[in-house]
Amino acid sequence: MGPSLSGADRVILLVEDEFLIALDLERMLKAQGFAVRTAHRSAEALAMLAAGLEPVGALVDLNLGRGDDGAVVADELAVRGVPFLFTTGYGQAGVPERHAGRPVLQKPYRESAVRTAVARLFGEPAAVPSE
Repeated sequence: MGPSLSGADRVILLVEDEFLIALDLERMLKAQGFAVRTAHRSAEALAMLAAGLEPVGALVDLNLGRGDDGAVVADELAVRGVPFLFTTGYGQAGVPERHAGRPVLQKPYRESAVRTAVARLFGEPAAVPSE
């Protein structure tokens, strides 16, 4: 089981270019007790990390639109040892080979799937769905 996280220690980095999807995920993550820092572009996420953001985990969209690739953020998270999962509509087929085997949260997703994926990211038992 992962470390017990609470309060300010529970910061999740969310990298998502679609505004409404980001808002929905922020709501879901906050309901799980996380503080959420959202970046809409890979450069923004990398700047947050360079400025000292130390998330306990991250959800990274691979296709950030206009040729922006979330995999560069995943690369940095991997170097830092931050657990992360990909959010994508392409499933495992869309994951770069260097990140094969990383968890994927398939879009579109339900709140119960988000809860389960985040719990698994931290090695915690999945919550019982309430939807």
